[in-house]
Amino acid sequence: MMKKFVAVILCLLLTISILPVKGIKNNSDFLKDGWLEVQNEVKILHVSGSNYEMGFQHGLLLKEEVKENLRAFLNYSNVSFDDLLNIWNIMKNYIPQDYIDEIQGIADGAEVNFEKLLQLIW
Repeated sequence: MMKKFVAVILCLLLTISILPVKGIKNNSDFLKDGWLEVQNEVKILHVSGSNYEMGFQHGLLLKEEVKENLRAFLNYSNVSFDDLLNIWNIMKNYIPQDYIDEIQGIADGAEVNFEKLLQLIW
């Protein structure tokens, strides 16, 4: 179970992403040293800062990809939202806060709901 959890978290953080960001005057405040480059048609994401800032950069720079992955998962999942939310509520106490902060940053940067983004994890 732990291997699956770690693999899913890594996939989430590498491939994707509660509410719109509050109190941020300018998205560029969070970009700092984060950028996206393309080499040979492969997107390479560069992020820096706190876990939340790195997640926000990820979500903002790959917003369309995050939303596309979320839509695809929600449309083709055989597990109900309630079941996924129950799993999250059981496991959240065992997930390091740094991971949660980064996932929250991805959600905020991509302007998607945190709970819906969690569906990609479980």
